[in-house]
Parts: sequence; C-alpha cells; structure tokens
Amino acid sequence: MTFRMRIVLAAFVLQVTAGAHAAHIRFIDVDIVDGRYFIRAESLIEVPPRVVRDSLLDYDHFHLLSEDFSATRYLPPDSDGTPLAYSRLEGCILIFCAVVEKVERILTPSENEIVTIALPERSDFLYSRARWVIRPAGQHTRLYYELEMAPDFWIPPLIGAWAIRSRLRDTAMELSNRIEMLWREGVALPELAARGEGPVHEK
Repeated sequence: MTFRMRIVLAAFVLQVTAGAHAAHIRFIDVDIVDGRYFIRAESLIEVPPRVVRDSLLDYDHFHLLSEDFSATRYLPPDSDGTPLAYSRLEGCILIFCAVVEKVERILTPSENEIVTIALPERSDFLYSRARWVIRPAGQHTRLYYELEMAPDFWIPPLIGAWAIRSRLRDTAMELSNRIEMLWREGVALPELAARGEGPVHEK
C-alpha cells in the first residue's frame, strides 16, 4: 500500500518481536486481487484485553501511538447515532509518498470485537472494512485483525504485498510496544496527550 502501508489499522493496527516486554506477531497475510487488498494478521500483546480495546477505540488520542498518524479524532455521530472517526496518515514507502484520509463508522458488535467501515464519499477509499477481535490468552491478549479495502488513489504497481507486509510489521511494532510501555508505566493516552508527548510525525 502507500502511506507506509502501516495501515490498521488500525490500528492497525499488529505487532512485533518476541521478548519479555514485547508483542509477538503470529502471522501477517496480504493478498491483492483486482486492485482490492485483503489483509489478515494476528498477534499477542502483553497487556489486558480491556487496555487493547480502549486504545483501539481512543481515536481522540490514537495518533499518539504512531508517527504515521498525523491526526485522529472523533467526529459528530452519523445520522443513526453511530460513532464516526477521522484519521489522516502521512508517509512513504520506497519512493512513493502519500497523504491518506478516512472517515469511518465505528461499530462494537460485542465486548471483544470492533468493526470499522469507511464512508467512501468522505475518504480516500472506494471501500474499506476492518475488523478487530480481542481475546485473552493467558497473560497476553490475542489480537486478530482483518482488512478489506479498495483505495481511491493510485499505488505504483511495483509496491506489492511484500512491501505492505513489511510496513505493517513496522507500524505494528511501534503501536503495540507503545501500548505495552504505557501499561507498564501506568499512563493512559489522555494523560500522554496532556503531557504533550507522542511520536514525532514525519513531514
């Protein structure tokens, strides 16, 4: 993808190296069919499920978790009362750089599931639907992520699944390690915002 392919995400999203205080990526699968992207990933994060869920839903402060997100925030709800969130990602992969904006409906079908659906008329996507499943796994949280999207912008054909997978892994590393760090230090995202701290966003 573009914008470093660290989508996500979510947020999206997915995680990283093994270690005493590091998340562990179980797999990342990326397929591209007729210009549509299909992404699946699963990881283990060493924090309670509620912390992962709260972090993924905190759009007002989510941009503090990764330098790829230059802005994230909640918007007035949709006409049916469904929460709406805005995100802007900026970055490069290889020699291709882009700014990508998205407005999404945020759905929570259950305590362990989050679904986001982009509004095409307000986004740089013809279609985008993501799903997170958050489950306890011993002392870890098992985080499953799937995304189907059709970007409404040009992506150089040489940027393939390998590049997307690599950038996803980098973003996953940054997001998950920061969530774990904040949990260990007892700091919530709103407190981090009050301090004026967060990643340095690239221009």
